[in-house]
Amino acid sequence: MKTNGARIMKNRIPCRFRVTALLLLAPLLLSAPEATAEDEPAALYAAASASASQKLAFGEYEIKAGFIYRFLSFVSWPEPLPDDGTITIGILGRNPFGNAFKSIEGSTVGDRVVQLKYLSGDADIAEIKRCQILYISPSVEKRQQDILKAIGDLPVLTVGDTRGFIDNGGMIGFVSRDRERIGIEINAAATGKAGLTIRSMLKRIAVRIINEPLSAKEARFAYLR
Repeated sequence: MKTNGARIMKNRIPCRFRVTALLLLAPLLLSAPEATAEDEPAALYAAASASASQKLAFGEYEIKAGFIYRFLSFVSWPEPLPDDGTITIGILGRNPFGNAFKSIEGSTVGDRVVQLKYLSGDADIAEIKRCQILYISPSVEKRQQDILKAIGDLPVLTVGDTRGFIDNGGMIGFVSRDRERIGIEINAAATGKAGLTIRSMLKRIAVRIINEPLSAKEARFAYLR
């Protein structure tokens, strides 16, 4: 199955959002193909979370918006993607981001134009399924399980920040670290079933990964034990 991963090199991001993304996630850019292996550990550790001072400067949800935008460059979706050349970030329910995404709408990631869809909490499932990334707002937490079940194995990267989001079937969850930092958790089984490929660089900054398949080496070791 072919995948069409969004590339970093062609991004055209307005200046203000560029500042946010660079402060929070610029180290991830070092882990693009041009980076050396020596760059990775320190860079990925630095990118794993945003400090309290960054929260004060940008706000919690501006930081999270920066993460979501970078996911476009570190996740590959199976073909076919939309014929209109877009890649869509959907915000389902009450929008906690304010105007944080406004400056990236219409920017490009790889050969695709980023578009935002703000969906009401009772949005039709068919409309939800047309997103490539779906942020599920805490305002629709009661409907969350039904939404995740309806999406099933479709290639929609589900993102949320409610407690236990990935344990309940979501794919990437935001968590607070040491009450000062924002990190991410990944449900490897959910992304795999949906045909999504998460680059190892993004996995390296996760504070927790669940349901990750054993590598061939790990499987052999487990068998020998």
